[in-house]
Amino acid sequence: MARNPEVKKACNVRWYERNREKVRLRQREYQRTYRALHPERVRAYVNKYHEANRDKTNAAQRLKRTGCTPEQYAQALIDQNNLCLICKQPFVDNKGLLMPCADHDHATMTFRGLLHQKCNRGLGHFNDDVTLLQAAIDYLNRTKGENE
Repeated sequence: MARNPEVKKACNVRWYERNREKVRLRQREYQRTYRALHPERVRAYVNKYHEANRDKTNAAQRLKRTGCTPEQYAQALIDQNNLCLICKQPFVDNKGLLMPCADHDHATMTFRGLLHQKCNRGLGHFNDDVTLLQAAIDYLNRTKGENE
């Protein structure tokens, strides 16, 4: 005798509710095993997904690394008139596009603004230390006329 599909579905839903954690553990174990056995397939899938969803994956990485939400990023581009906050140059290169870097305070994970990659790395090399940056400025000012 065939079961009523609605009764069968309700029974499956109840079983899943009672065994949810067991199902999740089995799924995780299966995924772990699959990834270990097929790393090239997994890498190909991840690359294909990233290419198809570049904006989404970049936004997720930006949020994770710098605390900058997609809304903050979009608003900063508008507020900064598409210019780097340090060098005041546009976020465009000779190919037509240069991705701005979301600068953030490493101690508080507070988003500060958008910078060119070089400008952002420059701050990073000085550990965001105002004293070191001022010492570099003083050095450049002192030695400015020596090489001319």
